[in-house]
Amino acid sequence: MKKTLKTIPFCLSGCLCICISGCRQIQQLTTMYLAGDTVSVTIQDEEGNPISIPRGTAVQMPVGSTQEDTVLVYLNDQKYTVPMDFLKDRKEDCVMETVLYVNETVPAFVSEDDLSFSEMVSYRQEVSILGHSEVLEDGSVEWYQTDYGMVHASHLDHTPVEDDTDYRSPHMERGDMYGGGSAADLDYTPHTSRMSLWKKSPETINAIYLNGSALTAIDSYIEAARNSSINTFVIDIKDADVIAVAAKTMEKYSPSSYKRAISNLQDYCQAVSKARKAGIYTIGRITTFKDTWYASDHPEHAIISAQSGTPYELYGAFWPTPYSHDVWKYNVELAVEMAEEAGFDEIQFDYVRFPESVDWYHDYLGEIDLRNTENISRAQAVQQFLMYAAEILHRNHVLVSADVFGETSNAYVTAYGQYWPAISNVVDVICAMPYPDHFSIHDYGIPQAVWEVPQQLLTYWGEHVSYRQAETTTPSRTVTYIQGYDSLFPPYVIYDRQKIDEQIQGLKDAGIYDGHIIWNSSSDLNRYISYTQ
Repeated sequence: MKKTLKTIPFCLSGCLCICISGCRQIQQLTTMYLAGDTVSVTIQDEEGNPISIPRGTAVQMPVGSTQEDTVLVYLNDQKYTVPMDFLKDRKEDCVMETVLYVNETVPAFVSEDDLSFSEMVSYRQEVSILGHSEVLEDGSVEWYQTDYGMVHASHLDHTPVEDDTDYRSPHMERGDMYGGGSAADLDYTPHTSRMSLWKKSPETINAIYLNGSALTAIDSYIEAARNSSINTFVIDIKDADVIAVAAKTMEKYSPSSYKRAISNLQDYCQAVSKARKAGIYTIGRITTFKDTWYASDHPEHAIISAQSGTPYELYGAFWPTPYSHDVWKYNVELAVEMAEEAGFDEIQFDYVRFPESVDWYHDYLGEIDLRNTENISRAQAVQQFLMYAAEILHRNHVLVSADVFGETSNAYVTAYGQYWPAISNVVDVICAMPYPDHFSIHDYGIPQAVWEVPQQLLTYWGEHVSYRQAETTTPSRTVTYIQGYDSLFPPYVIYDRQKIDEQIQGLKDAGIYDGHIIWNSSSDLNRYISYTQ
């Protein structure tokens, strides 16, 4: 007759015991946990068949078996044999990896609960494993503690990455022309994990920009969108000194911003929700490194006067330094909060750069201190911030876009730290701002004032962008800001529907069109209607 197992819940020794029916033997058992350097452990059943069980699974082992190489264990009243090396007396010790290999350049964090930046870990790099987060039911862990900080498990492989491509080769000869850094020092390795999120956005973006005040009249903009081709709103969360919403993150990090907000959190989120329910794709815009109120609250993280040590005003605002990881954390926590509370599909970081003319004020005059305690270039700071933001926001299933100057179509690192291939490689969407009246009057040899012929201008400009995209290992989508206001310089040109259409056609002619955003700083509803209906 086949012997069956019956559990006896109490034993004088305090151990779990079993009684084998038909026998007088009572066996003391102790709880152990299956361990391994992969998510599952192979053990053998009574017939010698291999069975795969998630590591971390609790099994019962006879007391006194620890001296044997292979031991008998019980799981769900069945017998199995397991190498003793695959058993641990604590569940937290059952993850046995000692080294892993980085499959994508990403930031490491201080801990799984504190997503403060630690340092970057590089593609193909070997890292030592010092710990891990909780072991899940399937034997996996979400985070590994490495010698660089906490790294998400999805970025670590058990075998070396077999890829000897030199991704820097197209950029090696582009040295530090204007003080922003050398192109050779930036990251161009593949960033493919983000691409699965792209299906969230419309195939073609047809957007208008809404400032904080416009959001209080959201119904009118929704009605305009219903009667037009508009499918996306880019909505301010904060501008340089105009705060759209009293977010909790602002209350925590920048009280001066919080108390100056146009809308409270509830009203703001309700307005965004209305747009989303109307089928409109919503993008939250954050002006990042031009922020008067945060810099006022935290002068220790601001670009300062080299003489007085106080925040230095440039272009009508104070500038938090892109070198500060505290500034990074504030802006990304704000982004996460607004994605959760307002439901934004995407966060767009504007002013992801140092101030324009930083080469004059810092490199030539020496009037400002950028607080470069990291000893990295300006372009490295910008790219690393965007990788930090993308890593966190992608974990929350939110896309990341970055605004760049039209100048970035050129084959050099700008003085303010923007370099097209380095940024396009790590974000989901790159949003250039080639406003025609921002160009030199006869750029590209165009005989007319370039803002008189925006289609021709943006075709030439877009061709240069296509070269930059071709140099980018994993290029982002290109959704371009276009000019939705009359030219600011003579010869003055009224930008009507025809000029809007000409800009769009120029981008299409250049083959870089994934959509556009009409920029009008006052969010003039009548203009938007005239442009799109």
